[in-house]
Amino acid sequence: MRFQKTVFILLFLFLPLGIVAQEQNREASRRFAVLEQLYMENDQNQYTRFLITDFNAFLLRYPGSENDAEVLSMLANLYGHTGQPYRAVLTHFKTIFLHPTSAQADSARSRIEDLVQQAQYPQLLEKAEPLRNKLHVQIPFENRALNHFELLSFLYQLQIPPFNGILLEEFNRYEQLYGDAGEKEDILLLWKGRLYEALEEYGSAVGCYRLLLHLFPQSSLKAEALLQTGIVEYSRMGQDEKAMHNFIEIINSFPGTDVAGEAQFHLGRLYQLNRHNAEEALNNYQLLVETFPEHPRRAEALRYCAQILEKEKRYPEAVKYYNLFFSHFADDSLADTILLKMADLYEQQLNNPPRAAATLLTFARRFPQDAYAPAALYRAALLYRKARQTEKVRTACTLLIKEYPHSPEAEKAKKLLDEL
Repeated sequence: MRFQKTVFILLFLFLPLGIVAQEQNREASRRFAVLEQLYMENDQNQYTRFLITDFNAFLLRYPGSENDAEVLSMLANLYGHTGQPYRAVLTHFKTIFLHPTSAQADSARSRIEDLVQQAQYPQLLEKAEPLRNKLHVQIPFENRALNHFELLSFLYQLQIPPFNGILLEEFNRYEQLYGDAGEKEDILLLWKGRLYEALEEYGSAVGCYRLLLHLFPQSSLKAEALLQTGIVEYSRMGQDEKAMHNFIEIINSFPGTDVAGEAQFHLGRLYQLNRHNAEEALNNYQLLVETFPEHPRRAEALRYCAQILEKEKRYPEAVKYYNLFFSHFADDSLADTILLKMADLYEQQLNNPPRAAATLLTFARRFPQDAYAPAALYRAALLYRKARQTEKVRTACTLLIKEYPHSPEAEKAKKLLDEL
């Protein structure tokens, strides 16, 4: 008897839900029929604005309806016809990811192929290869929310600026559609923050990061959220104290990690740029250099150490850091500038002509195509002459005449050799 009563209660609970679902499906079909008719009659774009608005509302109101693929396809076409290629690409991709075996998905693939090869959309053209590659991949999940997220992740990681605002809208739509079922809220908040930064909406960016930190205190993204909050606070919002607190929390809570090194670097920048405290800036850069030998910011930290020390007229220490920079980052785009800076310091501040000359020789050998290379060799020869190192004068002059025979400096080098 108790079992029969339980079954009756369950039926009583679920029957209305089924009735509601059936009614919702009928309502969706009726609504779609009208929208489809308007779409077919839209030969002069008289209904375009209405259709774009109502198709988007339809997708939110009736997620996963039997007309979902058709609505996405028509919406994408409307975006394409109204000069909104990035919205069109996103919506075509949604058709592919949410309805991979549909006829509309095949059409969407063709439309994306057309869009990404058009010269008038250079940022799509630049990313044409990864976009094309994604057209025919196996859709990874059977779960609609996970496939939707996979698409958003892919488009976000492409870093195409015109997508920024569009992706923000789509992230919000994702949250509306799936809520907690999406289980991706922390990473969506982080991504939204980064997109707001790109759009220069810094208060909104910090709002997203702080929500992440408050709602998901155990998230694996906590350190990155703290870092981005701190960067925006000191570089865009003038909130140095808050930024310092965040950076120090990262350094203490996540020691030895790359994000801790990044926090150390930005703490140095904060002291250097905002607080004009050269000593504290130097301390933080030195900590980064010493503690994180493989960190991507190490080259910058070495350079800033050298620049601060040079400005403070601590020339021997400055040269030491410039030397460290070149010895570890000889392929860096600033390596040529660093060598010339070292040569200047050796010559003008440290009164060491031989070291200045040797540095200039290194420059000429390392960057033989540089327009300054002949002048560097001649200058090296003069410095060696000043140091009375005759053989090295000959070496520099001979190299100059051999490698740059038609340069003005080659003629000067010949005269210099004659004077020896």
